[in-house]
Amino acid sequence: MVRLESGFFVEAAEDLKRALCLAPGAGAAALNVADRWCDLARCQRLTRHPGHALRSGRRALHLAPIHTSALIEISAASFQLDRIGVSELAARKTAIHSPAQAEPYANLAECRYRHAAFYDALRLGRHAQILAPGTAQILTNLGSYHLALGNFTQGWALFRNRSGRRSLLSRFGSHPVWSGGPCSVLRVIAEQGLGDELMFSTCWPDLVGYRQRGEISRIEVEVDPRLIGLARRSFPDLAFFPRDIERPEDFPIDLSAAMPSLSPNGVVTLAGDMAAITRPSLDHFPTEIAPLMVDREKSECWRPWLDDTCSGKPRIGLCWRSALRFEDRTRYYPDIQDLRSILELNACFVILQYDECAAEVDQAHDLFGSTMVFPPDLDRKDDLERMAVLIEELDLVVSADTAVLALAARMNTPCVGLVSHATWVGLGTDRRPFFPSIEVMTRSTMSDGQPEAWTELSERAAERVASILSDHAV
Repeated sequence: MVRLESGFFVEAAEDLKRALCLAPGAGAAALNVADRWCDLARCQRLTRHPGHALRSGRRALHLAPIHTSALIEISAASFQLDRIGVSELAARKTAIHSPAQAEPYANLAECRYRHAAFYDALRLGRHAQILAPGTAQILTNLGSYHLALGNFTQGWALFRNRSGRRSLLSRFGSHPVWSGGPCSVLRVIAEQGLGDELMFSTCWPDLVGYRQRGEISRIEVEVDPRLIGLARRSFPDLAFFPRDIERPEDFPIDLSAAMPSLSPNGVVTLAGDMAAITRPSLDHFPTEIAPLMVDREKSECWRPWLDDTCSGKPRIGLCWRSALRFEDRTRYYPDIQDLRSILELNACFVILQYDECAAEVDQAHDLFGSTMVFPPDLDRKDDLERMAVLIEELDLVVSADTAVLALAARMNTPCVGLVSHATWVGLGTDRRPFFPSIEVMTRSTMSDGQPEAWTELSERAAERVASILSDHAV
């Protein structure tokens, strides 16, 4: 159990499997063995194998029918698998048998959040907070519920409890944290993935304002190295330095090694905290954002190819899923075959999917006869400069909720986003205030509590895409 308590979940899972093979459980030992199955379920869930976790939790429940830890793991694993009804039922059973535990109420809150019942989520989340006042994840979730309702003050304050924030700030030693006032040097630290980095980059113009008003002498911004050319060209008043995307999360940050010209002292903020300062209400979001500035020498490179390949058809960029294909993520994205209604439109679909997908595209072409083309000699994952140039030349981008959607929106290209469920980034609206060019198409919740099928969402999205293209032609 030392490995489990120390966070070595993969190793702990292997140890637990061996132990359970040696002592499968019977009679008086059943409860103890059920505990081990729960430990295994937790390890499997935290290592992103929720299907295995669900089976392990059910084994524990078979040995001990009223085992609250087993019910909690079943609820959490089912939620990751997008089986919201199962998750909610297990959480309610847990709350009945163990009303003093915070976990079932936190899980119920997340289920209501998934159904966009944000007030219910807030009520249940507050109850979980009462039972476990200092739990960072519960507080972070509460922040999401507040933001989803447009409650900026409470939401941004609770958002500061998000995973990894404290450990990330601790890597900068004694540097004070920025609260929005004047200072000599401000250093903005990137966090989370590329999509979030692009979203928070829409706050960079506000940083330029601090510089131009003389409130901050120098502003240094950490950025994904794939974006650094776009960033420096677009915001010459800011000093950008590359983020080490391969660096372990607990590895100390050596600023002199990252960029020798960085100031040794300064005030620090995280990208998400910067948004809390510069976007305190919906009124502080612009109705339109300027696209990142591309390399003008490359700006003409796609036009001849698009003119020749698309033969006068509308040019639609297409991305249908994340490249991270863990079991707990695939449920949030359609298969390319689910997009039949969109792919049957009279358009040229330019593949922006950033991993190996040729077999999927071939299959969709055989099924629907769609015109789908890969941009030649383009590293769609790492050459974001040329990706941005290409996206600027498209009429529209249709994408699942991925970094491609964020990049297209950051380039201010019209986008239709195919979204699994509403989240806090809507900030109490039916759009995405950080990204004004995205039209959000979200799966509805059906009468049985299940999400709308991706094929049905595709039918609705195809009508909207056709309307946008018609308006664009006019």
